[in-house]
Parts: sequence; structure tokens; C-alpha cells
Amino acid sequence: MLKIPGRLAAIATLCLAIAPAQALDKVRFSINPRIYSYLPLMLAVDKGLFKAEGIDVEVITYGGSALSQIPMLARGDQDLAGMVTGPGFFNQKAGGFGIKLIASMAQAKKGWHDTMWVMVRQDLWDKGKVKAYKDLKGLKVEGGPKGSPVWLTSMHALGHAGMTLKDVQWSERLRSVSDAIPLFKNNAVEVLTMVEPIVGALQANKLAVRWKPSWEVMPWFQESYIAANPKFLTEKRDVTKRFLKAFLKGVQIVCAGNGKWSDEMIASVVKWSKFPAKVIRSIPGPQHVCQAGMIDIASITRQQKIWMDAGMVKIKTPIKELVDTSLIDEVRKDMGIK
Repeated sequence: MLKIPGRLAAIATLCLAIAPAQALDKVRFSINPRIYSYLPLMLAVDKGLFKAEGIDVEVITYGGSALSQIPMLARGDQDLAGMVTGPGFFNQKAGGFGIKLIASMAQAKKGWHDTMWVMVRQDLWDKGKVKAYKDLKGLKVEGGPKGSPVWLTSMHALGHAGMTLKDVQWSERLRSVSDAIPLFKNNAVEVLTMVEPIVGALQANKLAVRWKPSWEVMPWFQESYIAANPKFLTEKRDVTKRFLKAFLKGVQIVCAGNGKWSDEMIASVVKWSKFPAKVIRSIPGPQHVCQAGMIDIASITRQQKIWMDAGMVKIKTPIKELVDTSLIDEVRKDMGIK
């Protein structure tokens, strides 16, 4: 056995102590902090779960639809981003981009509070004007950005009554989720699909009332995903898997609450959304995320058909060219998640 003189051993120990820590792999990821279905990722940042996986996350925030992130993701200004399967996502492939969905984030489920709600203006609700889908006839219905999940939910609500846009006073003025508050304040809308925690703020301020959750309007619908830049996905596969592992650890924290808030969940939503804790606590609980990243291919296939039938998607893309489930499957297996 090689013996090191005491002085040399002390120097070696000192050098190890002052050696720089291994550099973290940087990942640029975007979220809308005012949509609380991003909670597992918020928790992963706040609790240092990404750093524990050797990742330095640069969080880029925005206020509009997740579809607005497609150009940045496609050209490599971002590595990963929250995504929804609106027309823009399906059209990006035909446009020469190769963005792929690699994991699901939120999927509404009965028994859990929902991200999206069809909201009815407070005065109409108090007068009992809206009780069934058929009562939407003639009302001022705001659809939001065309092709977005809120737009799709409102359209399906009309569909349950066999109505079309001609049967209501339809508008598409909403560009940011924050626009919902002044629209209701100014009596510009009577019905609007919106996301939490804006929904909670509307109800707390007695501007509108939760009426129909998205799982009731569209029980087949998988709501949101994590999408990847194709070059990053190819060159940084291991980094992406570690990112997903941290994400799933955040998912496990949410699922452990079984649909109820914990103090740390509320603290994260308050920190990111900038809404008062009082508003967040008024929301019954977090969104369901316990499908743990599994992607519902049937939901994506159905959505592509909806957008094609509506004329918003012209070219049908094979789903296998839009989705890569291999990473989340591997991470789930490594973590023992069935």
C-alpha cells in the first residue's frame, strides 16, 4: 500500500476541498407562472430537485398560450417548454420543425380540482340564468385564442347543446389569462373558459363562478405536455432524462397530497403566480398530475382530427413523428413508477 507523507496528504486534502464543483448541465425551460398545472415543475425548482439531478434550470416565463413558445423552441432559443396540442403544434411539423412531446403534465380527473373551468358571470349565476348547456344560447361567450385549450373547451360546451357560434355572441379577444379579470369586470363577457389560479381570483372577487370543469366537458382530453427541441433531445438525451426525473419527483409530491394542498404547494404557487395566498387557499386543491408523465396517444390523435375538421390543420402528421415516449418510459421504470 502506497504511503503518502503527512504534509503531502494535507495538501491533497486541501486541493480536493477547494476544487470546483462539477458544472451543472443547463436547461432552458419556459412556463406560464399563472397556470397552476405547472406545479410539479415549480416544486422541482423551489426544492432544488433539478440541482440534485445535476441540472441548472433557466426558467423563462410568459403570459400567453403555450403555443406561443413554438418558434423559440423550434429555433433552439429554448430546450424544453410546456406545450398544448393546438393547431400550431400539429402545423409545426409541416413547417419543417421537429418539436416532440416527451411527457404529459396535467390531465383532469374527477375527484381532483381542475385546471380549466367554464366560468359564468356572477350576476347571471345569482339569477339562475345558466344551469344547463342550452342556457348558453344568446349569451356573450369569449372563446379566447383560436385553437387553444380554453377555446376548445368552450366550443365543446356549445356542442353539448347542439349549438354553433351563430347561437351565441362569440368573441376571441383574450390574449393573456390575466385579460379574464377586466373582461368580467367590464361586463364584456358572460361566459368564459379560464384556468386556475385566475379562476380562483375571479371567484374570490365575485366576478364569476365555476360552472363546468374540463373533465366534464371533455372527459377524453389530456391537457398539457413537455415538449423538446429536436436537437437538444438528440444531443442531450441523458440531461433530458434527468430533467424528467426531477419533474416526476415534483409530481410525486403533488400526488402524495391526494388532491389536497400542502403548505409547500401553496407557497410555490403563490411565489410563481404572484397571487395572494388567500386566493390560492380558496382553490380546493391542485390539478391532477398522477398519470406521471404518461402520454395519451388517443387524446392527441383525436385533437389532430378536430383541428383538421375545423380547417386549422391541413396536413395530417403521423403521431409517432410528434411524440417520443421512450424517455418518460425509461425514467418511470428507473424510478419504479408503474
